[in-house]
Amino acid sequence: MYQHFIADATTAGHDKRIQRVISDVKKRVTERIDSKGDRKLCTARAPWQNLSTRFADYKKNSDCIFVGDLRNVLYMNEARTTVTLEPLVDVGMATNWLLPKGYMLATTLEIEEATIGGLACAVGMTTASHKYGLLQETVEEYQIILGDGTFIRARKDNEHSDMWHAFPWSHGSLGLLVGLTLKIIPVTKYVRVNYTPVVGQGPSNYSKVIREVSLKKEDQVADFVEATVFSRDACVVMEASFVQDE
Repeated sequence: MYQHFIADATTAGHDKRIQRVISDVKKRVTERIDSKGDRKLCTARAPWQNLSTRFADYKKNSDCIFVGDLRNVLYMNEARTTVTLEPLVDVGMATNWLLPKGYMLATTLEIEEATIGGLACAVGMTTASHKYGLLQETVEEYQIILGDGTFIRARKDNEHSDMWHAFPWSHGSLGLLVGLTLKIIPVTKYVRVNYTPVVGQGPSNYSKVIREVSLKKEDQVADFVEATVFSRDACVVMEASFVQDE
């Protein structure tokens, strides 16, 4: 996990980094056309930096684009309850930046080293997903550089809405993600936890309880729902909600 941000976390610095990636992509496209080659385009991120078990031998014969400096939280829009950041910001970095301001990502995974961009391109789920959805369902905008070097902003309600719908689960195969805007939620210092032991009748019984507590009305459902399974017939379902006092 990166321990600090790079120096220039301003929007101007972000725009400069985007322009560098665009330039690199267009250069590779020109070289590929001139040589009549058919090499793949991918990031230059080393395999050991990914939370993935896949092999990355394909990168040896691909045009690799450097994106390693895209790891800044850029700004928060408190009125819209969103945060805009670069894709290599990980969960720990985003959380440490937001918590002092009284917020957290609506979908905050327990894995600090997982990058927000990776979770948005693949799948990110946590104990609040029954309420806020998977991480990609909290994304309002993707900033993407296409294979020809075109830069787009994909939103649900703009001319690139098809990309907004298609980008989750694509694992970066549709373009290079260079920025994204996500929903955040206000937090308090404390949570109150309710424990419900469920014993007997097998997994179908505690699965039923989990569904019931997750599907409560909006004003009654807990902020977090999780379960610890001790055996086939023994489970504890946990509900936690933000509270103002201990």
